[in-house]
Amino acid sequence: MGQAVLLDAHSQITLRTASATMTSLGQRLLLDYNSRLDKDGFESRCILLQSQLDLSADQRVALPEFLAGAPRILLPDSELRAEAVFFEACSKAMRLQRKAQLYTNPSGGSSDEDDEGICVQQ
Repeated sequence: MGQAVLLDAHSQITLRTASATMTSLGQRLLLDYNSRLDKDGFESRCILLQSQLDLSADQRVALPEFLAGAPRILLPDSELRAEAVFFEACSKAMRLQRKAQLYTNPSGGSSDEDDEGICVQQ
């Protein structure tokens, strides 16, 4: 992001804020993901999953019980929100970096390298 110097002051602040948010959230998400892959984290998550999904308390999770409760347990709102903010910050930083690249190459010349890493939402 060396070209960020060419951005206006507002864009520079926005880029710094997006980068800081991206770094902070990325580190927290990575720690969370790694703890879930840890043996103890995985086992405790499985125990929680069974206890939350086994509504009939028969020590078995039937398909209807799983379908009713699994989405909110496997994809908690707080985690989805954190991921959304992380990817929004990534997108903002990438757009501003692209803007800086356009300032450094005003000819508008495009190459295959320019498109690498750009996410286009359709």
